[in-house]
Amino acid sequence: MPDQQDTLVVRRQRPAPGIAIVTAVGEIDLLTAPRLHRALARVREPTILLDLTGVTFLAAAGLTVLVAANAEALSAGRRFGVVGAAGMARRTLEVSGVAELVPSYASMAEADAG
Repeated sequence: MPDQQDTLVVRRQRPAPGIAIVTAVGEIDLLTAPRLHRALARVREPTILLDLTGVTFLAAAGLTVLVAANAEALSAGRRFGVVGAAGMARRTLEVSGVAELVPSYASMAEADAG
């Protein structure tokens, strides 16, 4: 049986000055959410975009990370947004109400315009 930590891969890139894109691929649940939280907490760029295009499962622990990341960014004068959530991840954001709290964009192009 694979290690539960292997169900989420988190990568960070800086495509332009002042912008960080954190990409999550896999499942964000109680066991993997702390990894995402740590990755987001290390980002210091003024704009932080979390790419959820590759997320297949988003549990309550993941929602907590998103709400906290948004609150931390706002209190530090930064911009945080979620990009590309689809399928179950998108539905979880909408049903939970988190989509109303955390800026969400369908694509990176939309996030750049936002």
